[in-house]
Amino acid sequence: MNTRRYMELFLEEAEEHIQNLSRLLVEVEADPDNGEVLREIFRSVHTLKGLASTMGFERIAALAHAMESLIEQMRSGGAQHETVDLLFEGVDLLEEMLRSGDVDMEVDAFLERLGEGRKAEGSRRSAFRELLSPEIRPGYELRVWIEEGEVLKSVRAFTVLKCLSEIGYVTSTFPEPEALEAERFDRSFVVRVRSERTEDEIRDAVETLPEIERVEIRRLGRSVAAQGRQSIRVSTSTLDALMNITGELIINRSVLEDIARRWGMQELEDALEMTRRLTSELQYVVMQARMVPLEYVFSRFPKMVRDVARREGKEVEFSVYGGEIELDRAVIDEIIEPLVHIIRNAVSHGIEPPEEREKLGKPRRGRIVLSAVKERDGVVISVEDDGRGVDLEKVRRAAVREGLVDEGRARTLTREELIELLFTPGFSTAGRVTELSGRGVGLDAVKSTVEALGGHVELDTSAGKGTRVSVRMPLTMAILQAMLFRVNGVVCGVPVSNVWRVLESSEVRILHRRKVVRMGEELIPVWSIFGEEDGRYVVVLERGAHHTGILADEVLGIQEVVLKPLSGEAARVREFSGGTILGNGEVALILDVGYVVERGEEGWKCVS
Repeated sequence: MNTRRYMELFLEEAEEHIQNLSRLLVEVEADPDNGEVLREIFRSVHTLKGLASTMGFERIAALAHAMESLIEQMRSGGAQHETVDLLFEGVDLLEEMLRSGDVDMEVDAFLERLGEGRKAEGSRRSAFRELLSPEIRPGYELRVWIEEGEVLKSVRAFTVLKCLSEIGYVTSTFPEPEALEAERFDRSFVVRVRSERTEDEIRDAVETLPEIERVEIRRLGRSVAAQGRQSIRVSTSTLDALMNITGELIINRSVLEDIARRWGMQELEDALEMTRRLTSELQYVVMQARMVPLEYVFSRFPKMVRDVARREGKEVEFSVYGGEIELDRAVIDEIIEPLVHIIRNAVSHGIEPPEEREKLGKPRRGRIVLSAVKERDGVVISVEDDGRGVDLEKVRRAAVREGLVDEGRARTLTREELIELLFTPGFSTAGRVTELSGRGVGLDAVKSTVEALGGHVELDTSAGKGTRVSVRMPLTMAILQAMLFRVNGVVCGVPVSNVWRVLESSEVRILHRRKVVRMGEELIPVWSIFGEEDGRYVVVLERGAHHTGILADEVLGIQEVVLKPLSGEAARVREFSGGTILGNGEVALILDVGYVVERGEEGWKCVS
């Protein structure tokens, strides 16, 4: 028995349920009489209990059972806020048990507080049987097949019964409910149900449940067989391997296309047209398999905001929009920690205490909005609060105090430069050190992480009105559309989304010993990545509101490339984030646009 594989499945599903519970508990705390949310909480806890029981994790199962009792107390009109606090405490315990891997963690003290003790499992009525309504005559009989190899059969069976009980009345099962709960059945079981729904509606409701292979439904002698929607869990390493293979196919396609062009082989070009279409479709399918809704990340933040606000003695209304937008799983995993920093800063630094807000004429309850919107070939994730904002004069004084600039230079700093100081490692304006703030860490870590992913961070603030931090991220880091150009014999590339203009070098001027080009009212610094003096073109790059120009000898055009990490000495060159192999066999270096723009602007500041 491959217990490691089963453990991974359990941890993955359990994590999803815990995130879901955190989000739902925040909702029910605001609206304790929301019966639908309470039912969803109960379903999630009960499923988690079934998962734990199947794995033999009795303490997790006991904790989940105790939480079920709390939910029933809420549903019957018991103490609301106190009960929600206990449920949050239970979720924290579950999360700690899973994170630490200590599934035998001592939880008796928590159970005793709830008066649960160690009740015998056999003394309670089976949760499976509670779903049955034997007094109603059945209208349909369903035989349900669970996918072969599924290790959590009782959970799948309960999910089916729960689904059917929500659209009708489950009257009986074969085998008996206790046998289903104890997993004393093979892959299929029978359910009889009475419902006003049609056969197709009932069948569709069950088929769309996870790990259901197929369903047969019979009504008054008629039978309909259906093949269920099949789904499997795929590890991210498998998806990464598929993406690598797809990338190699695209590279080889480019090689063949280059050969066909150079030798004028029309028949090969015609044959490659189908290959081009198929590889593009394959790339799209693999990319879709890697895409994950941002809700996967966003769902963990409502509870975090609640906990931080309570610790800080603040009242916060937290809203989330755009969770349905999808990002590459590789980007999703890395963006979590930066968002944690940003949202904690919004609660700790941004939102004022209730009494202070009242004196300022603001509602006692501060507001934080987490949102995501699609923008070209990327996503913009924003965290906006209506708090105190950033006092830029305080930033100016802190910069002098911490020795970042002298007083003369500090007086000339622009608004944009003062905001940029907030991202300086170790910089902090906090007057006190708390568990969450004032240690000079956070925004600098956010910036370095986001830019390593090919993204960009922007901050906008207004004293007394609030702050907005926006993170612009690419949809994926694996395959991108790049503009290629040659510099001093080396082929370089940048993402097309970062190219603002391509100009003739005749437009370059010398100002303060530096090369610049004028774009409207803006003077844009121009520099060379390899130290050459001249070039025929200037490729103007943009990163948010910042621009810089790169000298190029030749512009080669736009091409789809597969980004590969650099190794050895090349990996230490900060100007480049990766490389790719072109169709003619040449290696192209992909610029780190964030670093290049920042270096260009810093060089300009030194002489301006």
